[in-house]
Amino acid sequence: SVVAALCVAALGRENVIGVLMPKGTQHDIDFSKKLVEFLQIKHYEINVEKPVNDLKELIFSQIGVNPDEFDAYKTNQPARIRMAVLYGISAVIGGRVANTCNLSEDYVGYSTKFGDAAGDFSPISDFTKTEVRKLGSELGLPEMFLKKVPEDGMSGKSDEEKLGFTYDVLDKYIRTGIISDLKVKEKIDYEFDGMRHGIYHDISLASKEKIDNLYKPYVKMLSVTRNGMKEKYRSQNFFDGVRYAIGDGFEEITGSNKYEICLLYTSPSPRDS
Repeated sequence: SVVAALCVAALGRENVIGVLMPKGTQHDIDFSKKLVEFLQIKHYEINVEKPVNDLKELIFSQIGVNPDEFDAYKTNQPARIRMAVLYGISAVIGGRVANTCNLSEDYVGYSTKFGDAAGDFSPISDFTKTEVRKLGSELGLPEMFLKKVPEDGMSGKSDEEKLGFTYDVLDKYIRTGIISDLKVKEKIDYEFDGMRHGIYHDISLASKEKIDNLYKPYVKMLSVTRNGMKEKYRSQNFFDGVRYAIGDGFEEITGSNKYEICLLYTSPSPRDS
């Protein structure tokens, strides 16, 4: 809701298209319909139940196993099909796909690689759920959108039910480091640590401009050591769900105009393969 409102404010409602993607009969789809009506934006509705089921049957016909028996598939594949729909429409109309993930979800890996974690730009990725709600209020969104219980619309459970803790607790912990329930802290830390997989690259480049040209389409955040001096280089770009976070622990390097680049790849979901 907030990303859609931001896009309308920044680009004009005539340049924003909403895509509603229920899976079969979705109990909360009316919220989406009311949102596009409130924002007065053009919209399409594409039910993803048939492509989800068709792909499942095709995989079963080839490997003889029902993929829905595997949580990594059942949980994530519908989200990837939804993203395929968005990029299909984008290719036809010449649009750009807005990623709607926020800092709270990303912190604990609550998103699907190449699914809802994908997109061409990510306007709220640096904001917690609490902050996103405040932003929505500033944009004039009605309370019904800001106070709606977050859920994926496919599992029948809310985000907080699946996570095992509330966003309020998580957001406070992210911003202040304060948390009273040590068991919840342990769970959050486990999700955060499990989300991260280290991939390190040493690259010598002639200039910082080349870093920009090579990595800007792929990197959300990047740290570099330049001629032995640590500095940070930040990019807001977002590409195909590939997320990078700041990597610490640089080894100092010497030499004229050389860089050591440390990328920490973060898989959007520790439950995903």
